[in-house]
Amino acid sequence: MFVDDVRIEFGSSACPSIEPRQVANRPVNPPTVFTVTAPFGVNAGGDYHPTVTSSDPTVAVPVDPDTGEPTDGSLVLDFPEGEGIVKTSFEVACLSPGTTEFTVDTGGTSCLVSSASFTVREPGESGFCDEFSQENGPPEEWTAWSGDWQVKDEKLTVTCATGEAPRNESWIWAFSPPRRIEGAATLGFSLVLSQEVPDSV
Repeated sequence: MFVDDVRIEFGSSACPSIEPRQVANRPVNPPTVFTVTAPFGVNAGGDYHPTVTSSDPTVAVPVDPDTGEPTDGSLVLDFPEGEGIVKTSFEVACLSPGTTEFTVDTGGTSCLVSSASFTVREPGESGFCDEFSQENGPPEEWTAWSGDWQVKDEKLTVTCATGEAPRNESWIWAFSPPRRIEGAATLGFSLVLSQEVPDSV
């Protein structure tokens, strides 16, 4: 027996989906992009315009794609009339540390899965400078991770950390406790070797 012209249809959700469902970012990074997928066939007979809204507009808001400026907390998404699976995306502007939820409102259907959590992380430090004008001893403004780091005569010195890390590396973090430096950083220092180093190094 042969069966021909069989059409199989799968039921689709009446709710749009949003990805990623959980993400964090910082103002200095490229903006986060969320992708919203419309329910299959929802725009087959006309345009579809759900609204994405931030639950806390003081933390983060959608960016208006036409102006490139942050919105007041809501953005109407545009799904022109068409067929098949359709997606659109929007960027997010980080405003202040905290967490907000981006909810996609369909205008009538209750959709528990149409939301995403977005966290704006605390900003880092704008810069860091230390002239080591302290008493000899461990550096007060730094956090040693491996190796013996000491301030001697207003100079930072380190004894190689044999066996403490792969390839005998020594590490130290700026600030105590360590903190992130925001944006691009320029490092300036003078390096003095206390012993001869083989040419292969």
